[in-house]
Amino acid sequence: MDKKIFQWALILGAIILGLFIIKPFIAAIAFAGVLAYIFYPGYKWLSKKTNKWFSASLITIAVIIVILSFIAWGINFLLTEFSQAYLQVSGAEITQIIPKEKFGEEIGRFMALVISKFVNYLSDLISKLPTILLSFFVFVMSFFYFLKDGKKVWVWLKENIPMKKSEKKEIIGELVRYTHAFIYVWLLIAVLQGIVAAVGFYLFGYEYWILAGFVAAILSFIPILGPYLVYLPTGAYTIISGDIIMGLGLITYGLIIGSILDYIIRPFYTGKRAAIHPLIVLIGIFGGLLLIGPAGIILGPLLLLIVIAIFKGTSFNLFGKNK
Repeated sequence: MDKKIFQWALILGAIILGLFIIKPFIAAIAFAGVLAYIFYPGYKWLSKKTNKWFSASLITIAVIIVILSFIAWGINFLLTEFSQAYLQVSGAEITQIIPKEKFGEEIGRFMALVISKFVNYLSDLISKLPTILLSFFVFVMSFFYFLKDGKKVWVWLKENIPMKKSEKKEIIGELVRYTHAFIYVWLLIAVLQGIVAAVGFYLFGYEYWILAGFVAAILSFIPILGPYLVYLPTGAYTIISGDIIMGLGLITYGLIIGSILDYIIRPFYTGKRAAIHPLIVLIGIFGGLLLIGPAGIILGPLLLLIVIAIFKGTSFNLFGKNK
């Protein structure tokens, strides 16, 4: 009994130590793994036509182009919108929104403060550019090798995890079920976030509602920030432009519906599809976020699931009883 407990303590300790060692790049590695999992069927088909190196390289280059194009568009969009908002605020046009001059000035100061904070955030982001570029490089290399060698790594892990075959089967089965469920629900939530955003922007009278839906669907893959990056800047700009009710309505709509999809629907359907309790998924998500940051949305439930599977598969053996 003592030997087995010690063995599992070493395994869990090694996992935790490994997570802390790669913590600066854990988000990049985690999302590279998820994307590699999604693109693997395409890679497998393409590698039959050519070879593994060419297939992995071609898909990696395509993903890089899409990501960089989207980032460039997003930066241009945000800078354009916030520069226009700043000009309006600095020109004191906000005082025309509300008849009471003093209240209007206070709102103007508040919005100027928000924009100033945003500019400071961008400056801080620029100062961290070397770290961001390094993380992006790790993401690209991880994505490439997950495509090319991911299956080999998975087979090696299954063969070399120090436990009985029955226990390995139990744990690996749980992880595979959850991974399939996570990817399926992740994609489903992205589609729903896009539809919800398109409907919301249409109902609130925005002309670019189709574009907003598409961008919200893409951004939903970013933990925490997600589609809120569409609602909040647009709503703030609308308020500054003079339509307070429309701007606040859009922000409220996005925060409520987006949160329901992310923090109620996502854990519920992930748990249901993976045959685990939704509370486990929810605790794993928030615990992972606090422990390792954005990547915790992916890794938190997985780590919690490993612990649960270990106890399910070995609890009787730990106390010297037969199954």
